[in-house]
Amino acid sequence: MSLRAPTPTRVVGAAIPARTTDIRSGGWTQIAEFIPREFEGPGARNDTKGEIHRDIYSDFFVMSITKKLLSGSLIVLIGTLVGNFGAYIFNMLVGRFLGPDQYGDFTTLMSLMAILTIGTGALMTVTMRYSGEFYALGDYKNLKKFFWGFTKYAAYFGLIIIAVGMLLVRPIGNFFSIHGTLSLVIIFFTMAISLLGLVGRGYLQGMQKFNHLAISGIVETSCRILFGIGLIMIGYKIAGAMIGVALATTAAYIYTLFPLRRDFRRTRSQNNTKPHRVNRRDILQYSWPTLIATALLAISVNLDILVVKHYFSDSEAGVYAALSTIGKIIFYITAPIVSVMFPLVTERRVKGSKHYKVFLLSFVMILVGATAILGLYYVMPGTVIRILYGADYASLFYILPEVGFIFFLFSIANLLVNYFLAVKKFMFIPIFVAITTLQILTLIYNHSSLETVIKIFIGAYGLLSASLMVHYIILKRTQFAQLLRGEYH
Repeated sequence: MSLRAPTPTRVVGAAIPARTTDIRSGGWTQIAEFIPREFEGPGARNDTKGEIHRDIYSDFFVMSITKKLLSGSLIVLIGTLVGNFGAYIFNMLVGRFLGPDQYGDFTTLMSLMAILTIGTGALMTVTMRYSGEFYALGDYKNLKKFFWGFTKYAAYFGLIIIAVGMLLVRPIGNFFSIHGTLSLVIIFFTMAISLLGLVGRGYLQGMQKFNHLAISGIVETSCRILFGIGLIMIGYKIAGAMIGVALATTAAYIYTLFPLRRDFRRTRSQNNTKPHRVNRRDILQYSWPTLIATALLAISVNLDILVVKHYFSDSEAGVYAALSTIGKIIFYITAPIVSVMFPLVTERRVKGSKHYKVFLLSFVMILVGATAILGLYYVMPGTVIRILYGADYASLFYILPEVGFIFFLFSIANLLVNYFLAVKKFMFIPIFVAITTLQILTLIYNHSSLETVIKIFIGAYGLLSASLMVHYIILKRTQFAQLLRGEYH
């Protein structure tokens, strides 16, 4: 017996009924959608049979989101761990071959590339969100149409980046004391290619193809080691490392096209069906706050390296870059949980389902993972640094726990920002802008020592994560009150 629900034409962005699901085929991810409305929430009928049904379906729903979040997170986590392990091998080898002074230049270039491509984060988030909606609707026509539309705009934006970058190569190099301009030229071309790759990855994430998303990361890091370290060893130094990054980015983009092509072929079976009407204004209204939020995230996660590189010596900047990279392990380990949470929350929002359990489970998983890694930094900071980078980078071992705490707090803020983006609640942006502005101004006028800079970062991200959590509680105050009274399921 199949439980079926109608699927009328809807505007993308609005709540819709669930798709047809056959429970016998294992379609548990949609089973909560068939809970009779009269059994949900406050005002439910006092019907014993109905209550039993609701409890059973509620249990299935909890099992479903838990299994999907855990399995999806595990796939992305394994892929991320393998990819990040390769990335750390790449970074460690670059650090060992180049030494602290040139390694400081390398990490500054990578951080600069991340900040200069702040629009790419927004592009990936927007493609992830709307590909998730089209996929939930089963609308493969719009799925394919918007992929090539986003790709076209990404290519235009990439050409603009290259043109503007060529004009600013020398000023940027002088400001950050980067030796030579060839590496800067390479990163502008790399940024253009990465825009195309992020469209593909956004689609993979939105369509919940977490295995292919993980593999694309592994492909990228493997190519970085193969090409980047190989070019360094034959004498190309920093330029060789950056060429390796460019080639790896290209390889990862090419890989993302293969799994997407299989789904785009399904448009042939929808030739006689009318695609869902797309609210372009809704997409534009979503894009701007997303651009601001992802820009702030990109600035926040890379700001420490740029500040230290600008205000301190090459040697101090190189050593701190290694500590910051180690500290970011906390962020990289917990980021897959956020990557899985986003499309799950989006899917439930589109279908009109509750999604607070997805968020709370993600929050607990991040707290547990981040605390475990941070504890290791407090117990044996020197050993961790020597294993990963060698004794040359261990002189500032005593600040590793504090650097790790910076990214512990940032990981919590990252979860909250992505949750707000998934549910299209943008009132957090003024909070984020105000705290980031205050942080930058404080750093400009007070950077007397590394310890002072680190304390400013801890204070800023502590204030940010606490403020966003308070905003979440205020946003959900009615639901929390109902939950405490046992009226919210």
